[in-house]
Amino acid sequence: MLQVQSTLVTALTFAAPRVVITLVPADDEMIKAAPSDRFVTIMPVGASFDVGLAAGAGRNAVGNDGQIEVSLYARVMVDRMNQQLTYLTDTTLGVLVDWQKIVNALQLYDPVTIAAPSTDLILEEPMRGLRWQNLPHNAPLHWGRLSSTWETRFLQALS
Repeated sequence: MLQVQSTLVTALTFAAPRVVITLVPADDEMIKAAPSDRFVTIMPVGASFDVGLAAGAGRNAVGNDGQIEVSLYARVMVDRMNQQLTYLTDTTLGVLVDWQKIVNALQLYDPVTIAAPSTDLILEEPMRGLRWQNLPHNAPLHWGRLSSTWETRFLQALS
């Protein structure tokens, strides 16, 4: 997750505090602690164990089929013209410019292990986008959120 965070900081040219790893799924909590008018959250959604791999490898390698959620939050009302087109496509305020950078950075992203031998989680396959959705939020500050779910297949060494 730290490598995904670092990749997004670079791709979006955001300051590090604007790309947040979180375990809090609630929009209201994220918006209350918003580090800026536009920020990204990375959250583990969950994983299932690869039962077939466990039968053969035992404790030597535990396979996980996981998912992470990456969300781009942006204030909908930051533009003075109050036009949805500006919110979507403007070169400085539009969310689609940053959204394209997120997808470009993560689709088939394959982070490398920092230290070997290591018990860090290692992707078996490059990340793949599974789905994305627009989740408007009608809080007092009118936030919009583009959320995506990414497949992460990784091994976890226990011994």
